[in-house]
Amino acid sequence: GGSGSLLSPPIPQDFELAWKWKIATDTNSGLKYRVHQHGNRWLGLEYQIIDEKRSIAGKSSTGSIYDLIAPSESKPLKPAGQWNYSKIIAVGDHIQHFLNGELIAELKTSGTSWDAVIAKSKFWGVQGFADTTDSQRIMLTDHGGEISFKEFQWTNRTHPTTESERSKGPYLANGIKNGWIDQTSAVIWTRTTAIAEMNR
Repeated sequence: GGSGSLLSPPIPQDFELAWKWKIATDTNSGLKYRVHQHGNRWLGLEYQIIDEKRSIAGKSSTGSIYDLIAPSESKPLKPAGQWNYSKIIAVGDHIQHFLNGELIAELKTSGTSWDAVIAKSKFWGVQGFADTTDSQRIMLTDHGGEISFKEFQWTNRTHPTTESERSKGPYLANGIKNGWIDQTSAVIWTRTTAIAEMNR
């Protein structure tokens, strides 16, 4: 009926999740993950599931990382009324979506490429969207229509911390001033911090 979304308790941020699903015609649903509450909304990355008889394409089609990355055009999708097998692998900043055994969408959730993807989406300006620093959840979404899920398989994954990740920073903090400027150079003094949250 459009108000039956299901929200999990807090879960680990790094995981592999596989499941089977089947939708009726004209149904729109999905599985959201790395979900956080933003005001009165629960937002996160989403494995989109939709009846493509409705001519849905691109970043809103089945298997997409919803509104961020479109799936492969040659994805092996079975139509409404038949069971499909999906899998998400989310480890650190590396996201992968699979459909019926094939990798169909991939995304890195850090760096300038992530900033560019977010800037062109409906999630632009949402502070902490899909962040991995806090407890997070999974949500099965209900936008009306009929969908069945079964055979969920969850595997915890370990995100190996690299030396470069341990040494991230320093971050710009709350101090900046001009030192001096002449015709050929400028000296700028800044205050930095090892704690990213100090930016706020």
